[in-house]
Amino acid sequence: MSERGRVVVVVLAGALALLIAVGLTLSVQRFLTTKLDTGGAVVTLPTVADHYPEQAAKPFAKPEQCGLDDATIRRLAPDAMEDDTELGCSFEIGIRSGSGLQGGLRVTFTTGAVVEVMRSYDLKTGQFMANQPDSFWQTVTGLGDEAVVGYSTLGHTGRAELHFRSGAVAVNVKYNIARSEGYDEAPLGKGPTVDGALQAAAEVAAAIGAKVDNPAIGVPENQAEPGLPAPDPCKVLDEANLRAAGVDPALVGPAAGVTLPGVPIKGCSWASTQGERSLRLYVTSFSAGRHRGGSAEAEREFARVYQSARKSSSTFYALRGPGEKAMAGYALEAGGSERGTAGRGEVVFTMRNLVVQVSYEGMADGGPLAEALALQPAYAVAKSVAARLPK
Repeated sequence: MSERGRVVVVVLAGALALLIAVGLTLSVQRFLTTKLDTGGAVVTLPTVADHYPEQAAKPFAKPEQCGLDDATIRRLAPDAMEDDTELGCSFEIGIRSGSGLQGGLRVTFTTGAVVEVMRSYDLKTGQFMANQPDSFWQTVTGLGDEAVVGYSTLGHTGRAELHFRSGAVAVNVKYNIARSEGYDEAPLGKGPTVDGALQAAAEVAAAIGAKVDNPAIGVPENQAEPGLPAPDPCKVLDEANLRAAGVDPALVGPAAGVTLPGVPIKGCSWASTQGERSLRLYVTSFSAGRHRGGSAEAEREFARVYQSARKSSSTFYALRGPGEKAMAGYALEAGGSERGTAGRGEVVFTMRNLVVQVSYEGMADGGPLAEALALQPAYAVAKSVAARLPK
């Protein structure tokens, strides 16, 4: 190749590298911030990757032997017959096993959208059963996002049942064992039975990429964490905040929100002078549950609202802030205004045990409020509320 040819190649290569670098930079900028420019208004949202990716985007692949090591299977269920199914694995000790043990070990997976998996986990662990003895399920630390284990006896069998959840995957481990000597049978004691379930669960968790950090029965640190007091939504904003949002501070009243059993929610609403726009602010406070702290309960409610808004909103954004986790959505509300269809922007965020929801809706020039005009005040109000909460 001639000298001139080499120069041309070098120049073209440099230009291509520059274009790639510029493209990557712009791509990163679009990921970090989303600018909405509609109706003459611009609002910059600090967008991030989806807080709760849909399960369909990342199909669950059951690990071989459900993630259990051969040595673990031999120890917990010696001479077992394996039954591998789509939903899990079963290791049943044969009748003629010379180990002196009878029973087996079973692992079952539940997958799907995060909210559905959370609900399934709660139902299986009796989170909603007020009459269930507190002593049955014990909280397990260092395993997945949340975990509990219980021990009981049925006839001659000791039964340990462990549930843990990691994101959109819930796992149930059952270890049912009896000791036999001749014609005599007796349940395996609580200690070795529960330890066996813990060891099996830890290996399964590691195989699916869940958190594993010396699983043990105990109380998570955040379960004892004191909750934040819920502020009065009618008093947390000052006059400047409200006027900047285009509503009249004097046109204030209570707002009814969707309440959850036993969960206090406070709401307040403001309207513009002409009544074409409205602002609503809700603050929900969560206390510690049976096996979760208030922050974890708030996180679950945020996940529920998040999934619902992702499906119902015209546009939806996962946000970096305010608060610990946040989201924003825009939708058209038929009948949202007495004058016709309104445009509604909503921002929701969590701060420890609190879930804060800000909704702003209205009309402009005879039509629904544009996306930026609805989200800009909602986002500004959410930031103001977060700034006034204790850290």
